[in-house]
Amino acid sequence: MTELRFPPTGAVSEDRDRLQVRRRGDVTIVELRGDCDGMAMRELAPVARNAAAWGADVVIDLSSAGLVEDAAITMLGEVAADVQRRDGRWVVVAMDAGEDQSRLAMLAALTMKLTTCNDVDEAVALLRAPLPATPGAAEFEERVEAA
Repeated sequence: MTELRFPPTGAVSEDRDRLQVRRRGDVTIVELRGDCDGMAMRELAPVARNAAAWGADVVIDLSSAGLVEDAAITMLGEVAADVQRRDGRWVVVAMDAGEDQSRLAMLAALTMKLTTCNDVDEAVALLRAPLPATPGAAEFEERVEAA
């Protein structure tokens, strides 16, 4: 599928190459290059919130990011929770740690806060997959009765 690339709107860094925004169908992908710190999160958070407000699920692509600070991990979790609660949309992080021990530690911390995937393709596939029926949902009750 063709990806559409848009310049970020809202809070834009002086280094425009640091934050890249593109669309893949109904999913907005926000790619962060460089370190993910408080300043980067102040730029990234409004982009993710705006995309969700317009009806898109969001993938935060950290595959090109360097260090992901603890404060940024906390902020990512807060943004994801806020977007889920307010707009009913999902924020998923794509980051492959490989064999790098420091990236493995960052990924473990991210996994405690929000959904993570190895890459953008996996994240987009996850967002497009149908959700399983949960207790209380009509589909769940129908499955239980049929069994």
